[in-house]
Formats: sequence, C-alpha cells, structure tokens
Amino acid sequence: LLADSRQDARLFLIFLSDGAPSDHVRMACSHRSLVWSNDLSIKPDGSGKHPLRQCAYGNSEACRNQVKRELSEHCCERVAQLGLRFGRERVVLATVAFGDPKGNYTMLKRMAKKLPRGSFHKLGVDASALRTAFSSFSSSLTSLRTESAGGRALTLRQVQVAGDSNAQHRTSLLVEGDGWEVSTEVTKFEYSAEHQCLCPVPMEAIGIAFRKTPFAQGAERYAHRGSELAHWSQMLYTGLLVTVNGLQSRLQHNGVEARVIGQQGERWHVKLSTGEELALRRANLVPPRYMRKGHWLVTKFSRHQELLNDRSFHETFCRLHEEARALAAQFNEWQHGQLCAFSIRFVRSSVYEAWVNGDHMVVLAEQELEGDYLKYNNNAGMVRTTKPRVSADASHPLGVILEEQEEEIDDDAAAPEPIEAPQCFSHFSFVASSHDKLVCDLQGTWNATDGYLFTDPVMHRISLKAHANGATDKGLSGIERFFGSHTCGPLCTRLRLPSPNQCIELARDKLRRLELQKRLEEQQALLQEQRLQRQRQQEAEAQQRKEYEQQREEFDKREEQQLLQQQAEEEAQKEYEQRQQEAEAQQRKEYELRQSQQAIEAWKEYEQRQQEAEAQQQQRREHVPLQQQQGCAIV
Repeated sequence: LLADSRQDARLFLIFLSDGAPSDHVRMACSHRSLVWSNDLSIKPDGSGKHPLRQCAYGNSEACRNQVKRELSEHCCERVAQLGLRFGRERVVLATVAFGDPKGNYTMLKRMAKKLPRGSFHKLGVDASALRTAFSSFSSSLTSLRTESAGGRALTLRQVQVAGDSNAQHRTSLLVEGDGWEVSTEVTKFEYSAEHQCLCPVPMEAIGIAFRKTPFAQGAERYAHRGSELAHWSQMLYTGLLVTVNGLQSRLQHNGVEARVIGQQGERWHVKLSTGEELALRRANLVPPRYMRKGHWLVTKFSRHQELLNDRSFHETFCRLHEEARALAAQFNEWQHGQLCAFSIRFVRSSVYEAWVNGDHMVVLAEQELEGDYLKYNNNAGMVRTTKPRVSADASHPLGVILEEQEEEIDDDAAAPEPIEAPQCFSHFSFVASSHDKLVCDLQGTWNATDGYLFTDPVMHRISLKAHANGATDKGLSGIERFFGSHTCGPLCTRLRLPSPNQCIELARDKLRRLELQKRLEEQQALLQEQRLQRQRQQEAEAQQRKEYEQQREEFDKREEQQLLQQQAEEEAQKEYEQRQQEAEAQQRKEYELRQSQQAIEAWKEYEQRQQEAEAQQQQRREHVPLQQQQGCAIV
C-alpha cells in the first residue's frame, strides 16, 4: 500500500469479519496486565473455562474497558491513516459483517464512518446477500478505476484538431475574428524558484492572441499558435470619411486588403482605403488589428473542461522548466569556457490568465522553436548517437513538441555537432542534483552559435512517491534505463562525471537511503504515537484521578455539610429542649408560686375564718353569761 500511495492512486478496501475483534485478548492494560487472558493458575469454573486475570494495580473491570477502547481507537486510527496517505476521497472502504445476525459489529460500523466513502454491510450468513454485495462492490470498483484513469473524474473537451503549415500563420498583422482569439485583459505569470510558485510579472505587450483551432494535441493539452500583441502602427487619416451603403458597395480605392465581417456573419473580400477602413471600424464592421510582439508562441490549453481555468494545473510544467534551466546554467558554467555550440538552454514557459469574450481562460505558453528540431533522448532510455537528417517536409509544423508524447528515435537520422552535449547534460543533471533527479527527453533545435535550445523536458526523480513530477516521471527505473544506454564520451570525462554503472548504484543507494529514512520516520512516528498514546493514557488516568479526587472532595464536603447540619440540628434540638425545660421550670415555678399564693390565701382565709369563728364563739360565750345573768335576774 505504501508503494502505491502516489498522488493519483485510489484504494478500494473490503474488510470482512464474522464478529467483534479478538485482538484485545493479547493486549495489556496501562498497568501491563493481560486482563482479558485466562488465568491458568486458577481452577476452571463449571463451564470448564479459567477465569480472567485480575489487575493487581487497579480495577480489573475498568482496565478491561480501557483495553477495549484502545483497540477501537487503534482500528479507527489505521483507517484514518489510509485516508491521510491516499486522500480521504480516494479511499473506498466497505466493512462487511458476514456472521451471526445478533453479533456485535460496532467496530465495523465505527471503521466505516471514519471515511466519507466508507460503508457498512450486515449480511448475516446468507450467501445470496454476499453475492449481491460483491456485485455492488464491482460497480463501485469500476467507477473508482474510471476516476483513477484521469487523476479524477474529468470531462474531456471535444475539440477538432486541424494541422496547419508554418506559413499559414506567419504574418505580422493579426485580425480579431479571422481565426484568431484576442485578449487585452491579461495577467502574465512565471514560476519563481524563490517563492516556489507562479508569480505575476509585468508585460510589455498589451495582450495575447492565439488561433481558435489547435494544430496538435498531447496527452493533457491542446496546442495552438499564438503571440503577444502590440497595437497596429499604421496611421489612419481621420479626416477622410466615406459613406458605407451596407457592405455590398463596390469600392474602387487603392488600400490594404482585409476581411470584413458582416452583421449576419457573411464575409466579403474588399479593398479599403485607410479612410474607408476607419469608417467601417467606427461602425464596428472591421475588427481591430494588432501586430505580433516578440517570438511566436505555442499556447497550450487543458484538454479537460474542469482544468481549463486552473492555473495550478500548469505549475508543475513551469517548475520543471525552471529547474531544467537552472541545471543547464550550471552545466554551461562547468564547461570552463567551452564553445557556445555545446551550450544547453531551455525556453522559458509562462502562464497567462486572459478574458476572451467574457470567458476566463488560463493559457500555458512557451517560445516556438524556429528551425529544425530533433529529439536527442527520451524518458524510456533511448539515446541519439548519430547525426540526424534534416526533414524537408514544410507541411510539418517546426519547432513544436507537445509534452508527454513518446517518440521513436531514428538512429540513422542526422544531428548537429557536437552530438555528445545533450547526453552529457542528462548525465550531469543527475550528478549536479546530488543524485536526486535526471533531466531527459531532450528535444529542440541547435546552431553553432548558440548551441542547443530545448523545450518540454522530462525529469526523473528518486522518490518514494511514484510519478512525483507527473506521468512521465519514471523515477529510478527511468534513470536506470538512461544510464543503461548511455556511453560516456570526452565531454563526460572532461567534467569528471562518474561512470553510468556508478550512477546506477548511486541512484539505488539514494533510494535505499530514502527508504531507510522513511522507515526511521515511520518508526519515529510510531514511537511518537506510542508516546502520545501513553501520554493520553497518563492524561486519562490523571483525569480519572482528578475526577476521583473531585468526587472525593465533593463527598467529603457533603459529609462535612451533613455533619455540620446534624450538629446544627442537634444544637437546635438541645436548645429547643433547653427552652422546653426552662419553660417547664418556669411553669412549675409559676405553678408553685400560684400554689403557695393560693395556700397563703387559703391559710389566711382559714385563719380569718378561724378568727371569725373564734370571734363568734367568743361572742357566743359572752352572750351566754349575759343571758344567764338575765335569767337569774328574771328568776
């Protein structure tokens, strides 16, 4: 899987299971106890099974739950890592539960939910359901292959390619509408090695023009003739005005020949004086005219509708050109004043963002090579070693080679001298880049004054990611093919370049070091993940301890509050009882006081009654002797 995790790879993964995973049996808890394994030192129970081991440092049930959570997180994390490596939208995961319908398939559900294109299928033990599911998987796999064929699901533009001759477009005067698309709302970009991206640059021209119909197509782009623009410098005399009676008037004036587009789209070839052309132009019947500025260009557009306005689509192309230009500059310096015929140069590529008739377009452009071009090696290891014959077919477009097209090299064809420089440069590029990359697929023109001018290079790069520089990047195999067919000459010897066999070993050693570094990084990442996992466990344990302490504090606080409340209630009860006792004592005191007062009053009353009785008795006693005296007297 790691070897295929390149930028445009897709992954379709089917995960079948008959139940919940059993990996937790071999996993230890945070106290390093195998709490899910059977303890053979204890006699089996009535079912014949040994009981589970107990954790000596914690709660065994809590430790078992922790192991289950770790296993679940680990499985889901592995699925998430596949999404990160391939791209979450590039992985289709189907988790299939084929077993007891009452089984526990929670893990499969969680794994499927980790990716946007994941799905869970519960089939029971029905073979027909399994057959139906795999039929559905087959359709999904076909769709995934369709996406992978184009890097993503792209819509190919239907454009008719019409080859044209060199002379057909080589005119300094460009007329909008006469087969040309013209834009004066343009922003120009070039790749900056410093900023490692496409950056806007100033334009001396006022716009860009390109032919409406492409003359060729490559694997990813259509190629059109093009040019930067300047205003037409011919003077128009504004004082000469004419009356235009439609477009069918027979004009007998001498002037320049142009095409006039009627209001209904009809065309007439007429001869116009400058004054008449000005009048027609004011009536919007003659399109504006522009002059070519600078070199002729080959302008390229994406063949796919979705990438037509995507500037980043052309960024890799421009980056490879700039890296090849930098290596070519080093190669020219290393020759220590060698003849210019040995010089290596690459054309500069640019990207234009233009508005044409209200539509936004992104155009890749590079200088069209003038003269006879040849291919000196390709990305399959083929090398030209003989001087080529120059083709005399003028109908073949010269100086234009589209990217990513494999061409057969004719060993009998002629090439300009010195023929060794292109192969030596490819050899040199591998050494100068610290055995990291090799520039090949060298194609272009040569002259004895300026040397070689190349375009559309291919760059093989030693990388663990396949096709790091696009579909033509063959990596180590491409480098091995080049050095397998390359024979060093005097120029390689003069630059003291290592032999081809040594370069192959250096390339393999570079890849081995990258693989070793990758393994070390993966081990470090694994160790880091383990450290993070331990840290998470420690944090979880610390959180549990903290929660336990908080719960304990809350419990102690509640107990303290209850104790205080109980004490307050007891004190209140005591106070109540004391008040009751005091009230009772007061009542008794008052009762006793009332009783004593009543007793005193009763005593007093008694004494008073006694006194009254005694007084009455005394009175009676006093009254009896008187009566006796009276009686005696009467007697």
